Amino acid sequence: MLNRLFPIEHVKSIEEVDYDRLFKAGFDTFLFDYDFTLAPWGELQIRPEIARIFEKLHNMGANVFVVTNAKRGRVEHLKDRFPWLEVYWSMKKPSIKKLVSILERKGIDPSKCVIIGDLFLTDVLAGNRLGMYTIMVNPMLYEAMKLYKKIVGFLGIVLYRILFFTFGWFFRMGAMISPNEWKDSIQDIDYATLIDHGFEVFIFDFDNTLAPWKSFKILPENEKLLKELSKSAKVIIASNAKPREVKTDFEIIWRSYKPLGFKVRKRLRELGVEFKRVVVIGDQLLTDVFFGNLLGAYTIKVRPIQEEEALITKCNRCLEKIFSRTIVKKPKVSR
Repeated sequence: MLNRLFPIEHVKSIEEVDYDRLFKAGFDTFLFDYDFTLAPWGELQIRPEIARIFEKLHNMGANVFVVTNAKRGRVEHLKDRFPWLEVYWSMKKPSIKKLVSILERKGIDPSKCVIIGDLFLTDVLAGNRLGMYTIMVNPMLYEAMKLYKKIVGFLGIVLYRILFFTFGWFFRMGAMISPNEWKDSIQDIDYATLIDHGFEVFIFDFDNTLAPWKSFKILPENEKLLKELSKSAKVIIASNAKPREVKTDFEIIWRSYKPLGFKVRKRLRELGVEFKRVVVIGDQLLTDVFFGNLLGAYTIKVRPIQEEEALITKCNRCLEKIFSRTIVKKPKVSR
């Protein structure tokens, strides 16, 4: 039950959500809360930036819904401005009864839905109960708002932070170590589709991803794959291991200190690459995948090439088993 209180993503505002990636990953329906998410509590107008998000989603071919616990008078004006917009009020979230009825009537699969709101006790909980992709945003607060409205908004943030930094981090950890894709090896990845979707940089782990542990040479078939991939994208190898003489044409960042990966971040900034255009590939959840998710990249977990590995890695594997109970399904790019 407690894991349902925590979103898969937490961003500052709805403008920061990567709608393109979510839509390309197969999510075709976007549900928005109203108060504190689209507009300050009690306000009847939404900003031009939010209107543009609605128009963008509509032009992409996505279904756009507003699902709010507020009364009809608060949101019915949206139908005049956006005739194609689905607007529903008095939803009684976190109850899912009305949501289920609406989605069934529209023939929409909840697993293809993204729900975005500012409250984990209503929007996030309802979305998680239905298996949606849940995104929590900070409540929309303006300087001109009345004090009691600001207090209500801040209390929501404080309560969430208290839960997150006590026991909630355990459930949030599940999202942070959850990859977008699971593959047996780097040979099984559909690089062409990823490139078609705008990914420009591919970051590979070294030990047990490209080569056996402690090896000084990338496996021939993997070296061949990297050379082919480098014709269409930038290839970087990032390893937490100490520097060693590896014969390869590709850039290697040793002692990258994943999951923090400061050296990798610095290199990506030097290249002028947006983090969301990066794919991180590796055999460990707590280093490679965790790093990629912290970065905001697309993450792919592969099986280790062999069982032999460092002691610290074996410890990580034990922790992976503990946190695996909280693994969540993440958006996956498809043709």
